[in-house]
Amino acid sequence: MKSSEITLPALKELQDAIRKGANFSLVVIGGSEEFLIDSAKELLLEHLLRDASREFDYVEVEAAQIDGKELWSQLVALPMFGKRRVIVLHDPAGTKQAAVHQALELYAQRPSESTSLVIVQPMDRKPAGYDPKAKGSATSFLYFALNDRERAKFVKDYVAACGKKIEEDAALYLVESSAAQLRDLASKLDHLVMYCGESATIQAADALKVTGVTSEVAPFGLDDAILKGDASRVLEEARAWVDGGAEPLAMLGRLRAILQRVWVIGGMDARQAPQSEMEQALGGQKWKLQEFRNSARRFGRQRIEDSLLSILQIEIAAKSKPADVVPQIYGWLWALCNPVHRERAGTSSRLTAYVR
Repeated sequence: MKSSEITLPALKELQDAIRKGANFSLVVIGGSEEFLIDSAKELLLEHLLRDASREFDYVEVEAAQIDGKELWSQLVALPMFGKRRVIVLHDPAGTKQAAVHQALELYAQRPSESTSLVIVQPMDRKPAGYDPKAKGSATSFLYFALNDRERAKFVKDYVAACGKKIEEDAALYLVESSAAQLRDLASKLDHLVMYCGESATIQAADALKVTGVTSEVAPFGLDDAILKGDASRVLEEARAWVDGGAEPLAMLGRLRAILQRVWVIGGMDARQAPQSEMEQALGGQKWKLQEFRNSARRFGRQRIEDSLLSILQIEIAAKSKPADVVPQIYGWLWALCNPVHRERAGTSSRLTAYVR
C-alpha cells in the first residue's frame, strides 16, 4: 500500500506540506499509532531521498546508539552525492546522553538548508497545549489511537486505494476483531485484497476466511515485514510460520521469490521504467508497487544480490538436512533487514530469542 494513497486527515496534512514545498530541515513524527508513524516516515523519506544518495547521505539510528559528537558531525556534514542529507533519529527523549540533547538544541537553533533531521518520537499521549498549527523551528506530525468510527473510515479508504470496495458488515467485523493499532488492520486488509483477487467487493465471508489463522494466508505477514525492512517483526513472523509447521524448503522458496521481485523492481526503477511495466512484472501484487520500490531502495542492489546468493546456498543445504537450516534462515532474514546504518536499540539482542 502506498503511503501517499492513504487519505486519513493526519497523513493528508503531511501530503499537503510536501505538495506545497515545505521546509523539512527539522521534522518531528511522533505519537502512539505505530502504523501511521511508519507510513508518515516512509512518505516523507520517499520525498526527501529524491534529492539524496541513500547509500551515502542517509542515516537512520536510535538516539541511544549514537553519541553527541557523532550526531553533530552527521548533522553538519555536507551532502556527498546528492543535494541533501537525511538523518532519521529515533526516540531522543529516551536517551540520557546530555551531549545528544545539546546537539539537537544547537541544530534546532539554526537548521541546515542541506540537511533534513527527522525525529521519530514515541509518545503515550498528546503533549499538553499541543497545537498542530503552531509555528516553530520544527514541523510536527503526531499520530494517536483512532476511535472505531475513524478506524472504519481507514478500512474503507485503504480498500478503495487498492481499487476495491468492502461491505459494511465486513468492515465492522474487521474493526471489532482487530487490535487497537492500525498495523493489525492494515495487515489483514493486505491479505484480504490479495485473497479476493479480481473480485471488486470484499464480503463479510471473505473477511472471516482470511483473518482466521490459516496456512493459506500466514506467509503474507512475513512478506509485508520484509518489504518494510522491519527486522524485529520479520523474526516474529518467521517464528510464527515455523511454529505453524512450515517446511524449510517451501519457506526458502517463498523468501527467494519475494526478494527476486524486489530485485527486478529495483532494476526497473533504476532505469526509470514506466509504471505500467513494473505493475505488469508484479502481476497480482501490482497494488504494492511502491512498497517494492521502497524496499529495493532501502536494501540496495548489492545487498539484494548478496542475499539471493546466500539463500540459494541455504536451499542447497536444506535439501539434505531441512531441520538444520532454520537458524540459518533466521540469520539470513536478520542480515537482510538489519543494515548497519539502521540499528535500532534493543533489536539485536532479540535475535537469540528466535534461534533456539
